[in-house]
Amino acid sequence: MAGYNGWIDGKAPVYVPMQPLLDYLDEYHPVSSLGNNHNEKRSTILNCSIHTYRKLKYKKDLMWLRADQYAIQLGVHPVFIWHNWYEITDPEWVEEQTQEEEQVA
Repeated sequence: MAGYNGWIDGKAPVYVPMQPLLDYLDEYHPVSSLGNNHNEKRSTILNCSIHTYRKLKYKKDLMWLRADQYAIQLGVHPVFIWHNWYEITDPEWVEEQTQEEEQVA
């Protein structure tokens, strides 16, 4: 991933909102259960530096590839964190699926 700028097949990089990741962490790794040094513990959970985690808390968006990596670190598919994952990351696939369902109906 070194040097990767997010462009795939000439398409601009896709970003997902940061808030669902923070909400997921709050639900499954609440600060109250982590005690002191909760920033450090959450950064370990996400496999990132404490400095990166502190920056993440104030970001609005996150590139989908990085979001996918964080979901993997948490042991879940990204759709469990971003419920509209497919609509955000692959709207063409969703449109194809919708058309196929309409043809079957």
